[in-house]
Amino acid sequence: MPRADGTANSPATTTLTFDETLQTIQRLLPSNAILVGQSIQHDIDWLGLQKGIDFADSIDICDIFRQRIPKNIGSAGNAVKREKENTELSNHNMDQTNDNTG
Repeated sequence: MPRADGTANSPATTTLTFDETLQTIQRLLPSNAILVGQSIQHDIDWLGLQKGIDFADSIDICDIFRQRIPKNIGSAGNAVKREKENTELSNHNMDQTNDNTG
C-alpha cells in the first residue's frame, strides 16, 4: 500500500520523520481548507501552519463548549458510575421479581 506521499511502503520507508510529516500535511492540505477542532489553535501553532497560506480558516469548537476540560469531570465520572450501579441494581431486582412470579 502506498504512503501518503505516493511512495511504496517498505520496512525502510514506513516511518516519516516529523519534518516529512509536516511537509506531507502541508502538501495534502488544500489552501481553502477550514480546520475544525477543540482548541485547534494549539495544533495549528504546533504544526507551524499559517492561515491564508496552508489553510483558509479555522473553527475552534472549544468556544461552543466554553471550557477545554470540564471543571467537574470527576463529578461527571461519579454520576456515570452511580447510574451504572443503579441500572445494575434495577436489572437485578427485575430478575428477582421475574423469578418470583415465573
